[in-house]
Amino acid sequence: MDVIHQKYILKAKVFLVFFCLVQFYNCKNKDEISDVKIVYENEKAVAVYFATNLDENNIKIYLKGNKETSVLGETVKENGIITFIPIVPFSNGKTYEIQLEILFQKIY
Repeated sequence: MDVIHQKYILKAKVFLVFFCLVQFYNCKNKDEISDVKIVYENEKAVAVYFATNLDENNIKIYLKGNKETSVLGETVKENGIITFIPIVPFSNGKTYEIQLEILFQKIY
């Protein structure tokens, strides 16, 4: 019985070490958004661009406080720079948030 108990303790230690290594790797390779810049034309914010290694299809921009509907527009990625051009220019005095949105697909 003592041998069985020691096997479970060894397995628990191995899984704990594995879990810690995975967490460390994920923290080190965290996806980031940096160098956010806003493009103005005639004093209106008509686009935003930023550097990231994220997939442009998973990036959504929301009006702060409204997580239900994202801002409609075109998203283009080129050389690690994502440019988002809204259909209607961003509103002055409003705050917008860039969010990573992962859609889960059900596999049958």
